[in-house]
Amino acid sequence: GFGYDDAQLDYYPTKADLDKVSTDKPVLIIHTSGHLSVANSKALELAGITSESEDPKGGIIRRMENSQEPNGVLEENAHFAMLFNLNKLIDSELQDRMLEASQGLYAKYGYTTAQEGRATSEGYEAMKRASKNDKLMIDLVAYADMVSSSDFMDSEYNTPEYTNHFRIGGVKLNFDGSPQG
Repeated sequence: GFGYDDAQLDYYPTKADLDKVSTDKPVLIIHTSGHLSVANSKALELAGITSESEDPKGGIIRRMENSQEPNGVLEENAHFAMLFNLNKLIDSELQDRMLEASQGLYAKYGYTTAQEGRATSEGYEAMKRASKNDKLMIDLVAYADMVSSSDFMDSEYNTPEYTNHFRIGGVKLNFDGSPQG
C-alpha cells in the first residue's frame, strides 16, 4: 500500500498492526513521503531483516522497546533496501501486468508521460521489455537509483530522445532524506 500518514493516524503503525492483516503473505505500506515504510513479519523475513540486522548507513530499522527485534518501521536506506529486496521477488509476468495497469491509470487521467524516480535494475528490465514489445502507451522516463541501479546508464535508452516511448533521464540523487524518515 502507499500513502499512509502518521500525522493523520496520530501514531506509527508497526508490524503488529500489519500482522493482523496477514502473517503468511508479505504486507508493506509506504509512507506518503516515500521515505519510510512499515513491513509485517513475513515481509521482514523475506527481506532478511532480523534482530541481528544492523541499521544500514543512512537508514534506521526501528526496534521494539527494550529489544533489538525490528518493529516493522524502516526509515530511509533501510526502507529502500526493503523495496529493492522485495522487487527481486516479483516475476517478469507480474511486472509486465503492473506496468500495463499503471500506464492505463495515467492515460485514463490524460497524462502522456510518467517517470520512475528511483529505478531498479528489475524495473528497468520491465520498461525495456515493454518498449521493445511496443507495450508502452505513454512516455516513460526512468532515473536510475544512484547506489543500486546505475548499471543501466550505458544502455541504448540513455538518450534525450525516446525509443518506443522509453528513455533514461539520469540518476536519482538523494542527499537529505525527508523530515518524516
